[in-house]
Amino acid sequence: VLKVVIHSQKRLADFQLSTIKSQLDVIFELLIELMTKNTPRLIGAQTLILKSFPSWLKDAISLIYEPIELAQITLKLLQSSSSFPNRRAIIIEKITVLNTIVASPFFFTKAARDILMQPILNQINSLFTAKLVTTANETKKITDNELNDGLGFEDQSLLIQLIARLLDVIQTKAEDCVGCENVVQLIGDIINFTENFSKNQSQIIQDAFACLLCIGFLTQISEFANFFNSIASPYNKRTLVCKLCKQLEKVVTTSSPFPANWLVVVMISHVSITRFYAMLCDAISSEVKRTQINNANTTEMLISLIKLAITFIFSKQLALENFSARKNQTILQNYGDLRVEMASWLLKLWELTKSYRSNLDSLIAEVSALLRSPPIEVQSIAAAILYDLFGSLTEDQIKEKTAYLIEDPEMRVCILDVINNLKANQHTEVIENSA
Repeated sequence: VLKVVIHSQKRLADFQLSTIKSQLDVIFELLIELMTKNTPRLIGAQTLILKSFPSWLKDAISLIYEPIELAQITLKLLQSSSSFPNRRAIIIEKITVLNTIVASPFFFTKAARDILMQPILNQINSLFTAKLVTTANETKKITDNELNDGLGFEDQSLLIQLIARLLDVIQTKAEDCVGCENVVQLIGDIINFTENFSKNQSQIIQDAFACLLCIGFLTQISEFANFFNSIASPYNKRTLVCKLCKQLEKVVTTSSPFPANWLVVVMISHVSITRFYAMLCDAISSEVKRTQINNANTTEMLISLIKLAITFIFSKQLALENFSARKNQTILQNYGDLRVEMASWLLKLWELTKSYRSNLDSLIAEVSALLRSPPIEVQSIAAAILYDLFGSLTEDQIKEKTAYLIEDPEMRVCILDVINNLKANQHTEVIENSA
């Protein structure tokens, strides 16, 4: 009806855009005022406005308003609906509205995204954590794919699809950087989704991992640092880092959904993980320097990061020595050996662990395994770390310590040989090779 009114007005001989725009302004002011009313009697009308807004945006008011004006109207609508009760029907309509906004041509303009990007991200955050309100005549059946008091798998899947569309717009318009600095705040929601619904084998889980990697690719170290520092609780910081490392390990160890010959896609996913690792190392470095004490939260974060690095280095998808000479050369020319890059970050991380070494004994066997991992640069870095651990011990002390830390007798002998060789004035050379 609104579209018919607008078209009929435009056909009038004395049609003036300002006139119909001012009339529509009045209509939207009244509707938005109605949306702000916290009255149960108006829930039906408010839900209807939410339900109708996408069609207005696509077919009617876009004919009258400029992109920045559409963004301002949309912002008022988002703000007015923020206090609605979290009934499932209302939440679904909110997601539909957000999808329509992100897919609308006006959202591709920088001015509109400047206005709407942060409010949209805030809405997504709040919807992921929404506690559903049920009425007396509503029943809620809880299944393996649903959470007891929040959105179930199907509803959260809609949010993942929304994030994918939003990231697509950000990537398409990456030159103006709108959204790149803020999208990192969605990491926690995506991680919780992949963790809570890990048993579900649907494509949307793969989409969620793709969104996570895309955020890693788009985010700068300084932006991640700002996000990490904004988390007040040390426990929440630890939870984020440990969960993120766990999910990234899944990406590395799970069979890729992409064909092996999709080289660019496979390599970009691993590049994203190394970017995440660099951001995490930078954040943890600042945390260690700030706290300057040995605490359980930092220890857990360090352990998770070391495990992720080792898992990454052993990834079969990065085993260049198993590839053809042509494929090997292509990867080295375009991406370098990501195993060496990750091992370099591992060495930098290890330098932060001096006051935590007593808590890292359980990782020595895993670090030692890198001595057998090509390329030679990785082996050199592993040797440097082991020398840092055992270099000050006598041969008998090394044998005693490795006896209860490492099951493989051949590996124990290998470690002893490495340490003895390094003690014979080779340690400096190893460090130079590592650098």
